[in-house]
Amino acid sequence: MKVAFAASAVLGVLLITVLIGYFGFEAVGQAFVSVGWGMLLLAAYQGLSILFSALAWRAVVRSV
Repeated sequence: MKVAFAASAVLGVLLITVLIGYFGFEAVGQAFVSVGWGMLLLAAYQGLSILFSALAWRAVVRSV
């Protein structure tokens, strides 16, 4: 399980890097700067939502 997680993480980082390279590092950087800090807060909120949903599903699956 740990090997699959590590492989998925590496593949995800590689995919993100390739996509950013495809669209241009400078263009992606400028898009992040133009959006501002609000997007970071929104992403953190969404990440917490996903985390709590995953923990809830984990509790449900363990109880079965």
